[in-house]
Amino acid sequence: MKNLFAYGSLMFEKVWLRVVGTPRESASGKVAGVKRFAVKGASYPGMVESTTESTVEGVVYFDLADEDLVLLDRFEGGCYKRRAVTCELDDGRIVAAFCYFFRDRFRYLLADREWDVDGFEREGIRSFLR
Repeated sequence: MKNLFAYGSLMFEKVWLRVVGTPRESASGKVAGVKRFAVKGASYPGMVESTTESTVEGVVYFDLADEDLVLLDRFEGGCYKRRAVTCELDDGRIVAAFCYFFRDRFRYLLADREWDVDGFEREGIRSFLR
């Protein structure tokens, strides 16, 4: 399995290309049993497991190279841990993918509100790419 479910800044092609440098085939999808929150003082989110029936929508990138994962691990940093998840694609297919979860010991950095995807696309992405 060398797919990645992206639920934050990496959903956007400009960010993906800045980090990985190579386009990959992708499809929209979602992961169940998780929640996405804004990170305090940042323009990006963190995702954690949830006991509710919540889902998070994102993008699945397919057939990543080992070098891609090295770059992604470096980009995500110490607050995130790469784990396996099951994604349901918009066309109904189920695929396995890696995903970066916010580590429990850093949960205090998560805001009490969901991350604003549209706000990031409108305003946050410009400063994020600088």
